Amino acid sequence: MKSTSPTSGFTYGGAIFKQPPLNDNNNHQAIFKVKGEWYQAYHNRAVAKRANILPTYKRNLCIDQLKYNGNGTIDTIVNTVDGVVQLFYVNPFVRVEAETMNAQFGISTETCKAGGMNICKIGNGDWIKIRGVDFGKGAKIFEASVASSKNCGNIEIRLDSLTGTLLGNLAIKSTEGLQNWELHSSKVTKKKGVHDLYFVFKCTDGNLFNFDWWKMK
Repeated sequence: MKSTSPTSGFTYGGAIFKQPPLNDNNNHQAIFKVKGEWYQAYHNRAVAKRANILPTYKRNLCIDQLKYNGNGTIDTIVNTVDGVVQLFYVNPFVRVEAETMNAQFGISTETCKAGGMNICKIGNGDWIKIRGVDFGKGAKIFEASVASSKNCGNIEIRLDSLTGTLLGNLAIKSTEGLQNWELHSSKVTKKKGVHDLYFVFKCTDGNLFNFDWWKMK
């Protein structure tokens, strides 16, 4: 709606936002500004639908650009499934929450005893993808906070695809409980520059460990 007064005289200004793709319901939007540009955060249900999960309360974050015009109008947002071009690369040399991801297969999240959330219900062949990770001059060590009921499997650390360059393997050892968190580490092959990062989970008996956060050194 448009008006020269905040309390009266409004006229219809058009739709700034239509039903998101793969959503079919509300969208819970919020508008914010980054580096001089405006964006709208909202949700659709693309991730749940692709995973064949009942999407009623399974929503994923979406962000698309919003444009204000000098005459007071707002262009209708073009909804996308993939979202805006990445504005910042992920810094792997600081703590990164495991639930920070661009895509995933098979996993779930839950409230973490150590605070925040953690990845859970990890099975053999499940994976997460982190888009646009800036390795700079390269890392030598991978650290991860994990919790496990027994010695089981490993996390394959791969670049750019599920079968891409293998940087290393993190063996998962028992911490005597799925919320007893310990820091595990392994050496990784030094790679430079910006890459997509994949964590591919391997275990012989599903749902054996949880994953809270990770970091490179």
